[in-house]
Amino acid sequence: MDQQSFRVEGRGVATIHDVTLATAERPPAPMTSDKLQALEADHGRTVKALARAEKALSSLQRYLTSLDFQHLDVTKLQSIVDNYDAAAEKLDDKVTELESKKEKLEKEIEEEKKALAGPKGNEKLGLKATISVFADAEGEVEIALIYAVANATWCAQYDIRHRGLQVSSKGNITATFSVPGLMTIPSDNVAHKVTIVKLSLDATMEWVSVPKSDAKAHLKAVIKNASEYTLLRGPASVYVDGSFISRSDIPPVSPEETFDCPLGLDPSIRVTYHPLAKKLSQSGFMSRTRHYVFSQRITIHNTKPLAIDNLTIVDQIPVSEESSITVKVLSPPLSLPDLSATGTASSNSTLKDTKENKLGVRVPLPIKVSHGVVAQRDGVDDVNSDDGVENLGKDGKLNWVCSLPSQGKLTLTLQWEVSAPLTSVDITGF
Repeated sequence: MDQQSFRVEGRGVATIHDVTLATAERPPAPMTSDKLQALEADHGRTVKALARAEKALSSLQRYLTSLDFQHLDVTKLQSIVDNYDAAAEKLDDKVTELESKKEKLEKEIEEEKKALAGPKGNEKLGLKATISVFADAEGEVEIALIYAVANATWCAQYDIRHRGLQVSSKGNITATFSVPGLMTIPSDNVAHKVTIVKLSLDATMEWVSVPKSDAKAHLKAVIKNASEYTLLRGPASVYVDGSFISRSDIPPVSPEETFDCPLGLDPSIRVTYHPLAKKLSQSGFMSRTRHYVFSQRITIHNTKPLAIDNLTIVDQIPVSEESSITVKVLSPPLSLPDLSATGTASSNSTLKDTKENKLGVRVPLPIKVSHGVVAQRDGVDDVNSDDGVENLGKDGKLNWVCSLPSQGKLTLTLQWEVSAPLTSVDITGF
């Protein structure tokens, strides 16, 4: 199990104070008993008796082979053979009896040792959870232990049950941090989890996809710390609808600040990155320049039962490193920012065509592409200086910010033109 994902939920009149997870120590099994000692003693006597009987039988055989039959009286030969047969038969019966007794005692000894060892426990049950609870009155308490395990597999089976659908456009993120009553934390070199305060924080959901690299939508929550507490840096276990999703790290967050919390992939947002289309055109018979027009289509399908906002699709066009080759964005018609008057409040045109991002820096306004879709240079929300504004677009990245209704589909088109001399190599895109 993932020990970091372990959590405890209580239902009833009590409050959980402390949770400790440690290795379970099993009591040592008894090594012997009176019965085992008696069996082992009897087994030892039987082994010795068997050895004596086998030795006697061997001596009898040697005696018979040592006789000199040439000087032996013939009248005594029959008596010697009869006595040998009787003695040998008696010793054979004794050896057989002792061997059977020895085998039986060995089985009884093995069974007694197994009984002393007790039933074999599950080796995977090697952890022990100690839970401290606090209650003001007598009552029933139900405690649930919840944790994640690695390498678990499953196959799909369904129960279809109808219920009324309830939809909320705002996500709620709950961070558990209050200790009712007095709390004693043992000094035992073991980490203890204690509830400090429980915060219910509002969150805005955002989706991001870079289909050129991975046609999947990543979901994150932008959470505002509306409490009076400063959140310290630390690890966090992320649960969505009661299921463990992943582990993340919370940065230091002051009151009224926001932070991002990744929530994993959202399979209900389906993104398709279509093959790149290329078209060659020349502006005239005597033209010494080739013009290549590239078109990239991206289709998004919202299969959710509710509308979504703040879906960002990121893509990139090539950037020329040769002065003889130029690249121009055709659709969406984004141009590089003209910052000749940046920072001067007297420039009405500059102020009109810009906005203030979340860091307080004026950046170019996004362009409306269609209903619910705007396009802009990627990174405008993260620019923290005028120097950063000047670098917008130089990496060729741009994005669309989209809103989609339930079951809605949207197709985005990115077009750019590459102009190159006739003597240059063929332009194949990127």
